[in-house]
Amino acid sequence: MGSKLRTLSALMLVLGMNGCGGGANNDAGMAFTLNGFNAVQNNACSPTPVSAVVMPISGGGIAEQSGAVGAFSCLNIQNNLVTQTVRVDRAMIRYFVAGASSQPPSTVTAAGVVLGAASGATSLPNGNGSQPGTKPGGTLPSGGTGGTGTGTGSSSGAPRATVSFAVVPAAVGEWISSHRSELPEPPFEMIASVTVSGITSAGNRIDTNELPLSVVVTEDNVF
Repeated sequence: MGSKLRTLSALMLVLGMNGCGGGANNDAGMAFTLNGFNAVQNNACSPTPVSAVVMPISGGGIAEQSGAVGAFSCLNIQNNLVTQTVRVDRAMIRYFVAGASSQPPSTVTAAGVVLGAASGATSLPNGNGSQPGTKPGGTLPSGGTGGTGTGTGSSSGAPRATVSFAVVPAAVGEWISSHRSELPEPPFEMIASVTVSGITSAGNRIDTNELPLSVVVTEDNVF
């Protein structure tokens, strides 16, 4: 009996070690946080926060992404790790439409930015004070330091950045357009639940908390 108990304990320890550094190892976004979403203006991220985006059911030309198919917004993300950078590479999105007979497929879309290490304490959004960075052990590359401020685009030395992403990538937009009979009559709301994922400078994959973004699906544009 004691041998079986030791074997079970060892198995649980191995499972716990395998979980470390994975997407679940983030204490609900405390180490790597999705703060919210920002608007896209002139094909760039703006400082304006948004809680919803609009997409015609045909999925074309949304959020000033001329000629693009789908819906677009910007992620407002933050690294709270004092001694590690985070290379963000993707956003995982699942969708829900109330009253639909089938749901749009979940997807993974590209979102690329490098977040610098936090400088001891990081500011929380909306003037809610600050929180201490976590200290898992130094793994910064040679010369690496924490940054401040907000970065936008494909690279940033700051711990907080905004980066554009497809809330509704082309494949999902095409699914919506071709499955109209299974969806409510437009306009209707589709909830996109978003989690961001990246790799720390220690080589661990880490995911943010999940936040919802409303996608208002309207009738096709009429010209």
